[in-house]
Amino acid sequence: MVEAAKERICATVLKGTSLISNGDLLVYMQVKSIDSQIAKLRRGNGDPAAKREIERLTDYRRRIYDGLE
Repeated sequence: MVEAAKERICATVLKGTSLISNGDLLVYMQVKSIDSQIAKLRRGNGDPAAKREIERLTDYRRRIYDGLE
């Protein structure tokens, strides 16, 4: 942080760059998108196709957390 301050780089830029460089931000965005899709499907009419899609998305989300995707 001290070196960044000497180069006049703000902490927000430094934190954002480190999040992007180690992939945490990408994982967060993927999971957030999946959660949004699941929530929309749950608000629907509950047909069998929607239930299968919820199961598929839930499994995909689990694999992301396990580091398999």
